Amino acid sequence: MIPMSIQLPKEVTRVWELPVPILKEGNLIRAYLTDGISAPFDYNELCYALESATIDDTVRLYINTPGGDLDAANMIVDAISNSPATIIAHLSGTVASAGTMITMACDDIVVAANTDFMIHTYSSMMGGKGQELEARQSHVNKAIKQLMTDYYAGFLTSRELTKVINGTDMWFDRNEVLRRWELRKAHLQEAANA
Repeated sequence: MIPMSIQLPKEVTRVWELPVPILKEGNLIRAYLTDGISAPFDYNELCYALESATIDDTVRLYINTPGGDLDAANMIVDAISNSPATIIAHLSGTVASAGTMITMACDDIVVAANTDFMIHTYSSMMGGKGQELEARQSHVNKAIKQLMTDYYAGFLTSRELTKVINGTDMWFDRNEVLRRWELRKAHLQEAANA
């Protein structure tokens, strides 16, 4: 059951000022990721809504973001993966970095005409003692390689994936996103049948 706090309001409200506006009308939930992906706590309500949705619900996730915090993106991806609802990403404007990871977790996509879609490796800043930094960086490099492989399987070729992990930014227009989405769906179906 979706909490009352995200039911479509019957009176004037400031829902559009929330980090992620969420509206529910019957079996349709609309959520808007239209800013940089910030700290995970900004997505608690979204994740609750996704995981509390039913198999009869459809979630339309509107994504227009330059990307952002990897921990928050992973939290949203986990909530999408755990949701029984059908999740459709509506892409417009720039969908980059963490926004592309969230897109990959959705069941289907709708791509606006002038969408720019950018995949790249992470950016980060760390502080601490030398040995701590070295251990953390070693862990992050392995974790990111696996994460990128999991998220972009079937969408990027293995050669492209290696280039991205090594620092290349890859930009795609609407038609290329749609073409690659079909390849990804086929790849995931083949993996499920194996």
